[in-house]
Amino acid sequence: MEDSISTSASTLRSLPYTFHDTGPIYSEPSSPRSSNLLSSPDSPSSDSVSSLPSVSSSFFFSSAAATPPHPQTDLEHSIHGLVIPSLTLPTALRRPTPYGQTLGDLRILVLGCQGAGKTFVSGFLLEENEDVVEVGDWENSKDGRVIHASTDWLEHRDAHGLEKFEPTRNVEIVELSGYDSSSDVEDLIQTLKSIIQAPFYSISNVLDPAHRPSPVLAGLVSSPFTPLYTALIFLLPSAPTVFDNLILDALGPQIPIIVLPRLTTATPHARISSFRPSSAISLRAGLFHSSETIAILRSEATDRFLRWREVERSVDDIHASQRDDTTQQHHRDPDGMPWSKAKWEAEWISSLSHDVAKRLREGAIAEPSPRRTSRHSDH
Repeated sequence: MEDSISTSASTLRSLPYTFHDTGPIYSEPSSPRSSNLLSSPDSPSSDSVSSLPSVSSSFFFSSAAATPPHPQTDLEHSIHGLVIPSLTLPTALRRPTPYGQTLGDLRILVLGCQGAGKTFVSGFLLEENEDVVEVGDWENSKDGRVIHASTDWLEHRDAHGLEKFEPTRNVEIVELSGYDSSSDVEDLIQTLKSIIQAPFYSISNVLDPAHRPSPVLAGLVSSPFTPLYTALIFLLPSAPTVFDNLILDALGPQIPIIVLPRLTTATPHARISSFRPSSAISLRAGLFHSSETIAILRSEATDRFLRWREVERSVDDIHASQRDDTTQQHHRDPDGMPWSKAKWEAEWISSLSHDVAKRLREGAIAEPSPRRTSRHSDH
């Protein structure tokens, strides 16, 4: 009997493994935990517990190709290849200075012969300037190139109520094209005058032509947000030539001229600004860090605009009288009070007749423009 049992067991061991799980399997526990589960007296049913696959069953170690195992290395690989998104914070805005917050609009023209250093001076005014919080890019124009900068931020809220800060772009520097000894001085002066006088016409178009110069008008035009050019920086690396003196004489009555380096000798008729810095550092400090200097330059620019306006009005009167239109009274103040700015009169009125005669000789005003003719017809 024992031989038959042994033979049967030996035969079974030699047979290939073709066992199929068709029911509960009662096997020896492979771990202490599984042994406890199988022998627990509180277990409601030994069959239900024993029906759970053991650690050694094919449930954990399946060799079927359709259900490949998920080894731990795949998880580790996925963790190592995980890209964690990063949040890049915007660059902190530069805090404006009290001078920058109260500067207003600053419009500067830079003029000089070729190789005079216009690019250096224009860049020096903005670079490493503590009053400038933002600098734009250079843009080409028909008369040279221009750059805008900001000394303050404009705060507003978007549609979602979020705060946003935009640069004010209140600083404009125009680097005019250079000239040389072969340039046509008359064409150059006319081009420069057209640039300087462009805001003259813009302001004149919105002013009452019957209102003569007054402190109120002067204060309005010289406000911090005036469209007038603040000054023209004229670079003279050496002593001024005849060409340079012609430019000074022609543009002095049009715009405050700041000569750099400081001009020691000039023609008697040259009208340059009272602000005369000794270096580029002094120039930058005066423009950005001195409210008194800016006020002086705006006042000088306003005086020149008012002088230009009186010349234009006088020329209009002469053309009107030539058309036998002498009955119009368009220069009378509404309140009948004369303008009492004695300084302005002493500086400009003495040369008014000369300026009017010179303006009449210019071919551009041979006939009055339709704009001026329509003005006279309204008064």
